[in-house]
Amino acid sequence: MIQCRRRAGRYESQTSDTRFTLLATAKKSAAKPKLKAPKSEAAALTARIAKAEGVSAAEATLRALRDYAERVAPPTPAPAAKKAEPKSDGGPVLPKRIFLSMAGRPPVEVVNDVTILGSSKRCDIWINQPHVETNHARIVRDGERYFIEDLNTERGTTYEGQPVKRRELEAGDDYVLAGYVNVHVDVFRGY
Repeated sequence: MIQCRRRAGRYESQTSDTRFTLLATAKKSAAKPKLKAPKSEAAALTARIAKAEGVSAAEATLRALRDYAERVAPPTPAPAAKKAEPKSDGGPVLPKRIFLSMAGRPPVEVVNDVTILGSSKRCDIWINQPHVETNHARIVRDGERYFIEDLNTERGTTYEGQPVKRRELEAGDDYVLAGYVNVHVDVFRGY
């Protein structure tokens, strides 16, 4: 036999052998399930990332979110307007080759359709500097044209002191990543 009665704002049920209390109370409805990690775990992970990267906790959180968003839902490049192909004298048009130079490093050729520059070792071009974000910028190929795109970074990418969101690469361009790393662009035609 089951007996039910209200005691101290709770409903209690009692069977002949076992007594148990229902979770429903007069003041609260059903408890919500916890979906977040405990704050102490989140703080510990943030501190661990910040220490490894040599940045503040806020910067570490932002980098981790950007890295995760890039892997889960990478942004798609905006379509660019078509530019006239270079005129040829009847011979074949040689492909454009892009090389990026940074202080103290040999030039690096951009060979992929999308090349990521950043401080993550998973980037195509790894820049081991604490000011540069995990995925800082990318070079996107569109036909014979190449563009540099800043990946919404805190410190940004600049060209001649002006912020860059998307800009076509040209021979002799000098870009600055995070106000700290100079990247020089060389363009060649040929193999």
